[in-house]
Amino acid sequence: MPNPASDQESISAIVTSYNSKGTIGPAIESVLAQSFKPQEIIVVDDGSSDGSKEIINSYSGEIQIAFRENGGPSKARNHGIELASESWLAFLDGDDIWHPKKLELQIEASRQNPDLQIIATDWSREISKLDDHIKSQRRYFAEDIAILNRFQTSTVMMKRELARSINGFDSELDSAEDWDMWLRATKDRYSLVLGAPLVFYRDSPQGVSKDLRKLARKADQIMLRESQSQDLDPQLLRELRIWHQHRLIIGQLLSEHPLEALGMIPNSIRAGRPMDQIAAFRRYTVPFLMERLKRRTKPKS
Repeated sequence: MPNPASDQESISAIVTSYNSKGTIGPAIESVLAQSFKPQEIIVVDDGSSDGSKEIINSYSGEIQIAFRENGGPSKARNHGIELASESWLAFLDGDDIWHPKKLELQIEASRQNPDLQIIATDWSREISKLDDHIKSQRRYFAEDIAILNRFQTSTVMMKRELARSINGFDSELDSAEDWDMWLRATKDRYSLVLGAPLVFYRDSPQGVSKDLRKLARKADQIMLRESQSQDLDPQLLRELRIWHQHRLIIGQLLSEHPLEALGMIPNSIRAGRPMDQIAAFRRYTVPFLMERLKRRTKPKS
């Protein structure tokens, strides 16, 4: 697919790296291999000390490079947003990989939905399962994002002006900064997820999202902020504040950290009234547990 002449279809790819020596090369290569070429590729290194910088510098003729002191994923991505000059921003973490047709299929979706400002895709933890066959197109609104983060960051393409208008990622919420970003970005607009696994996601056991106690605190902070904004239904938010504590306790149990799960229970109890606890458990926690049980008992093919 040739690149379009329209400035409204131009893309800045923003790749962020922190101590990604073993993965940043393939990540950059996956951007360079896109069938729909981004007009600029910005690689932001967030203070790596493992040799990542030398690998990034080896691409200096093909990409724009920014080195900064370590400040976390939000500040690194925001630096890329500040540098970007094209209409769309496409994010890629330095340990993930794009399918060659990822940007092409997202641009096609934007042509079919001219009012879209956020387009994501499915992803896989197995690179062999990447597939460009779109099986569905799912719309999500802020209420859906408040229930659960529907996007993995490396799948997301969003309008640059939207990202700037909501002040990018909130570094105070690192570990939940992506979820918070998509929640704020979907106020008064819908987002679209293409039902095709177009991103290989490396699920690092050292990732910040694995600190579930910290994530529970950030989730509570986000829900309290949403309650104050009054953009979403107050009853929904009361239940969701409890639900996010429930799901992260379950996450601790599934990760075989029963003492951590036990330590989180008091905060879960304090998160809401008994009637809201019951409603959240029935509406969100029980279906979540049933789905996880189904996954565990599903025979391997």
